[in-house]
Amino acid sequence: MQEPKVQEFNTRNGTVYIHSWAPRELLRELQIGDGLGAFWYYNAERVKTNLFQSLSNPRSEVILAYTPANMLVGYLLISSPSRRGRWRRLEVVYETTIEIAREWRRYGIAGKLLSTAVEESHSQGKIFLAEGYSWAWDLAGRELTPAEYREMWKGMMARYGFFECKTDDPGILGDIWSLMMAWVGPKVDEEKKSLFFKNLVMTV
Repeated sequence: MQEPKVQEFNTRNGTVYIHSWAPRELLRELQIGDGLGAFWYYNAERVKTNLFQSLSNPRSEVILAYTPANMLVGYLLISSPSRRGRWRRLEVVYETTIEIAREWRRYGIAGKLLSTAVEESHSQGKIFLAEGYSWAWDLAGRELTPAEYREMWKGMMARYGFFECKTDDPGILGDIWSLMMAWVGPKVDEEKKSLFFKNLVMTV
C-alpha cells in the first residue's frame, strides 16, 4: 500500500486538494459534487458506495479532488479489469475512470489527476486503459456533439501520453463515437507490452 499524498492545486474557481491513495475515512466526509457518477446514474449514494468498494481493493487506487469545504469535485479511479475479460492474464493492465463535477470543469483538474497518476513511481510498470463510452459523456453539460466531445476527450488524454487503440472490444465497437486509449508505462517489459497489443484485437 502506497503512502497517501495530498497536493494543493489552485484554480480560477478556487483551491482543490488532490489526494492520492485516499483513505475511506476521507471519502466518508465528502459530499458528492453535481455531475459526478455517470456510471451510477448520477446517484450520490451509489457513487460513494462504488468508490468505497474500490478503496477496499488493494489493487485499486482512487485519486480524489475535493475542496476545502469537503466537496468532491473529481476523481480518477484506477482498477483491475474483470478476471473474465481479455486482460485477465495481464496483471499490469488497469482500467481508469475519470470524472469532474460540472461547475469545476475547464479548470485543469482532470489534467492534474492524470498527471498525478502517470508520474507516480509505482505506475511506471503499468498499462492504463481509458475507455471512452459516448453514452457516459455529459454532452448537455459541455454543449458539444458526440464528435466534438470525442475529439476534446481524445486530445486531453493525449496530452498525458495516452494514445488511441484499435480494438474489437464489443463495448467500443458498439458505437461509432466510443474509443479506447492507453498509456504504457516506460518500465513495462517488452513481453507484456507485446501481449497487450495482441489482446486489443482477438478476432481475425
